[in-house]
Amino acid sequence: MLRVHCVQSFYDLSDPGTEDLLYEVESVRRFAGLRLTGPLPDETTILHFRHLLERHGVGAGEGGASVYVKRHFGYGKAHYRGLAKNTQRIALLLGFANLLIAERYPTD
Repeated sequence: MLRVHCVQSFYDLSDPGTEDLLYEVESVRRFAGLRLTGPLPDETTILHFRHLLERHGVGAGEGGASVYVKRHFGYGKAHYRGLAKNTQRIALLLGFANLLIAERYPTD
């Protein structure tokens, strides 16, 4: 479900739009680890998962990566306030920024 949430944020989709994309695009299903032969999450399941993330504050507190997001993802004038869905989108970007920053410092 986390990968489905990422796809939804990448393509800026609604919950029904994400469900449709899962049915229509095989590469998205493969990324999410899903198959047409098995159950696919419907729009209500996607909504409940997003609300679960919001309720538990997953993705909050990524302050160190905000400069990276502003410079590299084009959010230079973003204030990171607004609806919970927008907050989750920014948190996801901050998480990916942390991954990109971490790649610069190998653990070898």
